[in-house]
Amino acid sequence: MLEGQKIRLWTELRKAFQYLEGTEERAKKYALQQLGFAYRRFRKYLDDNYIKKGLTPFEEFGRITPAQWDELTDEEAKRISERNSASAKKNKDRPKLGVGGTLQR
Repeated sequence: MLEGQKIRLWTELRKAFQYLEGTEERAKKYALQQLGFAYRRFRKYLDDNYIKKGLTPFEEFGRITPAQWDELTDEEAKRISERNSASAKKNKDRPKLGVGGTLQR
């Protein structure tokens, strides 16, 4: 997410919720983290269900503009996605955490 988007989203959240004194920074950090997770999940959903199938989401998601869709589907985005996918596939021995979060080998 861009910094301007983060500020706008946080401003909207502040209108809807009240925070205890001294907790606003922690709440902001957590809220923006959750918004980032949701944004990445949504982009992944669009990639799996629309981009890879050559479809457009305009009927299901009417608020996505053609300009936004072009930004998600441009060649640079595809190159980055392919690079990240190849990098993830190289890591065959991912660490496995056991009970209590300890690393098991």
